[in-house]
Amino acid sequence: QPFARLQTPDGPAHCVEQVLFRDGDLQYLGLIQDILQVGHPAQQLTITVPEPAYVYDVRAGKPVGAAPLSTWQAEISRGRPLLYALLPYRVTALRAEAPATVAPGAALSVRATVAATDKPQHHVVHLSVYAPGSRRPHRHYSQNIACPGGVGEAVIPFALNDPVGTWRLELRDVASGTRTTRTVRVTRTP
Repeated sequence: QPFARLQTPDGPAHCVEQVLFRDGDLQYLGLIQDILQVGHPAQQLTITVPEPAYVYDVRAGKPVGAAPLSTWQAEISRGRPLLYALLPYRVTALRAEAPATVAPGAALSVRATVAATDKPQHHVVHLSVYAPGSRRPHRHYSQNIACPGGVGEAVIPFALNDPVGTWRLELRDVASGTRTTRTVRVTRTP
């Protein structure tokens, strides 16, 4: 039996596969239109789940609504899957704690905390690290932070030859899209 009911204005949705992943009380619903059905048009869906939840569009990085939902609208098309986080609470903020300065060659600890209307469960926060003047995240320092209970920690092992200056840390809760930014100054003088 499918987890969600998928309706179009003309009746049940065609050629859509759904996958449900559960992590404690958190649920993730993935929908994909069959890629082998060439020429199948996009479908306007009404998605209905058994119980109301705070619904987040994981790929868009934003909430679907401000209150718990059991029904919402979406469009699905070939090659454009949908992924929703169905949470029993609303994510209200993401906080990041890190020292203001660090020396080249030292390790920097970054603590991520997901705040919610109820006790957060397991979240993943993506940390993107930007060197001074860079528009691309540093591929060796950027990482995912496991946050059991909504709290996790990452370590950035700065190299001795990293550029001094202000580095930007951008954190994003993967399920809800909630973001925050911190800066840290890499300096040779204390």
